[in-house]
Amino acid sequence: MSAVIASEAARARMMMEQLPEKQRLAIAFRIDEGMSFREVGEMIGSSESAARVNYFHGIRRLRDLME
Repeated sequence: MSAVIASEAARARMMMEQLPEKQRLAIAFRIDEGMSFREVGEMIGSSESAARVNYFHGIRRLRDLME
């Protein structure tokens, strides 16, 4: 991994702390653990569709924070 990519990944991790808990967990479970949206929903106490919404809203918010 290049230094730039590693730096941006670390920055994204720091920015994730600003997200609401369900969004943060949805992103972490989906990306870090490779879970399906159904599995993510079970872990965060939501439906599959709510897990999907939390994930995509979190990703959008993370992009905005990193600009």
